[in-house]
Amino acid sequence: MPTDRPQDDAAQTRQLAAELYPRLLRFFRSKVPHPDCHDLAQQTFTEFLRQLRSKQIDNPRGYLWGVAHFQLLKFIDRKRPGGEQFDSTRMSMAFVGTSLSMHFDKRNRITAALRELPLAQQLAFELRHGEELQLEEVAEAMKMSLATVKRYLKSALESLRASLDASEPVAEQQAAAAYRGGAGGCPGRRGGRAATGSARAWKIVRPPSGASRARCRLMASAWKPIEA
Repeated sequence: MPTDRPQDDAAQTRQLAAELYPRLLRFFRSKVPHPDCHDLAQQTFTEFLRQLRSKQIDNPRGYLWGVAHFQLLKFIDRKRPGGEQFDSTRMSMAFVGTSLSMHFDKRNRITAALRELPLAQQLAFELRHGEELQLEEVAEAMKMSLATVKRYLKSALESLRASLDASEPVAEQQAAAAYRGGAGGCPGRRGGRAATGSARAWKIVRPPSGASRARCRLMASAWKPIEA
């Protein structure tokens, strides 16, 4: 029976990075400017892969976005002005400082409407409708109850509908499409598509070994490649 070779392990890691990195980048670039969005995407992927190698993860999608959520909150904690406590249930990313929003295209009122939401509502909406997570996965990622996630989603849709002057289904579709379209202030490092940054994420990661190989193959099959 053939055995896995080191180059096969490296290929699995590269495949996983190529599929996850663009998703992570579009998640962070709707909230933080270049180059911080690349750094946060890389940190999230590296930590996720480290955890993947060390233990069994029952819900990989929920776990991945939980790591992303944690990295974002750590970033906010470092950047918040005057040490004031950040409350994601009522504050948007604008609270962290104008330097985070000055790079964004202010003409795009759809993405602007998303960024004006309290961060918890923005995250719930983007994970549910942008990344197409199940409600239970959103709750796991945000470390909140299912009821709380549903309440945030309802509030987010109401705010988006008012901002966009559209019906709820149209507002949902427009905002989800804008999120997936990647409008924001974090382009690829070399001026190309954001996916080019994936190489930077996986070059620093050693190929997995032992039982973690199978887990990496499982992770690689859990996501389909996307356009950044």
